[in-house]
Amino acid sequence: MRFRRGRLWAAILALAVGGGCHGAKDEPSPSRAGQPAAASSSSAPLIPSPPSAPLPGTLAQGTRSIGLAVYSPQPIAPAVAKDAQETARANFPGVNVLFMPMDAPLPQALIFAPDIASFAPPTEKQLAYVGRGLDAAQRHTAAGSKGVLVLGWKLDADPTLDRLREAQRLAFGVAQKVSGFVWDETTGQLFGVASWKRIRMDGWDGAIPDVRQHILLHYETHEAKHRAVTFGMVKFGLPDLVVSDMLPSDVDRMTTLLDAVAQLLVEGGSPGTSGDLAVDLKSIRHRSARDAILAAAAADAQLHGRVALVPAQGQQGDPENRLVELRFLSYPGASDAERAAAALTSIVGAGADR
Repeated sequence: MRFRRGRLWAAILALAVGGGCHGAKDEPSPSRAGQPAAASSSSAPLIPSPPSAPLPGTLAQGTRSIGLAVYSPQPIAPAVAKDAQETARANFPGVNVLFMPMDAPLPQALIFAPDIASFAPPTEKQLAYVGRGLDAAQRHTAAGSKGVLVLGWKLDADPTLDRLREAQRLAFGVAQKVSGFVWDETTGQLFGVASWKRIRMDGWDGAIPDVRQHILLHYETHEAKHRAVTFGMVKFGLPDLVVSDMLPSDVDRMTTLLDAVAQLLVEGGSPGTSGDLAVDLKSIRHRSARDAILAAAAADAQLHGRVALVPAQGQQGDPENRLVELRFLSYPGASDAERAAAALTSIVGAGADR
């Protein structure tokens, strides 16, 4: 279940590639970026994606969006907004810095302070789920925010992720200045200043992020069907990942595999001409991510395999981004769930009796 952002953000960051507001359910439930949110039960059926051919070649595209905001205990002073705009002009060469939504050539940054009523923060109850690094007092303060500064980017390219890192630094600087909180629209999470720095700004291995700390993995269930979807891959110019049917006992193993696939894609991996992505857990270049993913694999894991990536049909509450579904077409089984279980046993191991 996810916190629903109002229509304002969708109007601000309406992008051909997705991004901006994504649908939500009544209550939010992310636990931490890159790890499964508490599985939610949905009354709507989980609709499997129709059969489709795997996607060959690179999944990355130049266009991408970054949606951030800073909530403040006090109204945003005009000088704060102006300083953020000037900082963006200095640190984002070649990017059009706008102070109101308007048609303009890409790349562009939109920095302005809307009325708090039109961009209200999450409630204290919602922040128990979508807050990161917030204690009870901070949740109370954040929910009572009286000001907000929107920081949105529509980028034509960011191959080295320099603009993403600069956007994160800008949000951090503003939040420090106003003793505020950073909202990430793509994952639907609110961070304290210290947790934003620790989770989003620290932990890069050179120019490579630990993708687990930049995305949210959400699980939901309907009767015997279990589905997973990532949120936040749009900032890397990549589609979000979907698994539409898995066994309930496979949630932990699927989390490990989804983390690995997301990391490999951000590091430049792409499907071959057949549409299959070669998955080699040992080839992950980010050292901490690789070590954590290998540690999560069982002793009997082969640590490599192949995953087909096919276009996926979005459902209510999914990220407004391209979606690709992981399919395990080359593994044995009479159903998608059985083939997924066979792939997981091969790639990340059977482990203990589940």
